[in-house]
Amino acid sequence: MEDVLLDISVTVDDVLKKLNNLHVDKSAGPDNLHPKVLYEVRQSISYPLSIIFNKSLSEGVLPEEWKNAILSPIFKNKGDKKQPCNYRPVSLTCVICKVCESLIRDKLMKHLLENNLLSDCQYGFRPGRSCSIQLLEVLDHWSSLLDNFCSVDTIYLDFSRAFDTVPHERLIGKLYNLGIQGKVLDWIKCFLQIDPSELDLIIHTLLELK
Repeated sequence: MEDVLLDISVTVDDVLKKLNNLHVDKSAGPDNLHPKVLYEVRQSISYPLSIIFNKSLSEGVLPEEWKNAILSPIFKNKGDKKQPCNYRPVSLTCVICKVCESLIRDKLMKHLLENNLLSDCQYGFRPGRSCSIQLLEVLDHWSSLLDNFCSVDTIYLDFSRAFDTVPHERLIGKLYNLGIQGKVLDWIKCFLQIDPSELDLIIHTLLELK
């Protein structure tokens, strides 16, 4: 691949735009920095935050506190309430880390789109696309087939705990093959250093406390 993403840098304007779009009604993370406070002082903190973010990205690491989260198990409204697998772990992370994540996500998406690395069949998590648009296009395609007296066979799949079961090593390898390498990939590796089994243990503990 000719175009490789090795490094990411953010500007003060990049940070300010993200702070301007903060949802001030959301809760604070484990660092107790409420999004409303960050929003109110956004003009003053955009520059120092840009320095912190660029330092983190240039070294390929993130502060340990950014990895902390306030975890709460939310029942999926199905199955036995005593079984941890029937709970969805919802975590509140540091708002500042979320801002950094969003900035990185924008840069990654720009790289993927400019190099046509995403399948045209992917509608989720892409700008200007949605599940509704996908459904409309599929229905239009099926209608055309049926109008031409063709049969339509469909297979529906639902993966249990899909996000929890993604092998991190395989994900990192996939990103590398897509040209996301260098310090950018190091940062993502550092971000993913959370063992899924630890989440199960935390949920077990929280259920015992209840």
